[in-house]
Amino acid sequence: HRDLHYPLRRQRQMCIRDRPPAPPSTLYITLNRTGNQQDDYQRIQQIHQLLTRERGNDRFVLILKGEQRAVELTFPNTHTRYTQTLQRHVEAIVGSGNLRVMLNG
Repeated sequence: HRDLHYPLRRQRQMCIRDRPPAPPSTLYITLNRTGNQQDDYQRIQQIHQLLTRERGNDRFVLILKGEQRAVELTFPNTHTRYTQTLQRHVEAIVGSGNLRVMLNG
């Protein structure tokens, strides 16, 4: 039974590998401050760990939004790989709609 599906499975794997990579993007992640500096720092750490776990060519910017102003944290030497799974994990921390993806170029 497996032998019948082997060529089809191999062809599908080759098609996925042959697909050109997506153009690099920049992820803009807005983190609304809670007023508790320790909690905010832990959330920043969680997000950074999620982003650096995925190797790729996409950049990311964290925007720390407070009541008075917003601060951008850029990571010019660190990259990630945007996926739907990564989006779900990040939005679980920062809330839906707080992750924007912009194509570079």
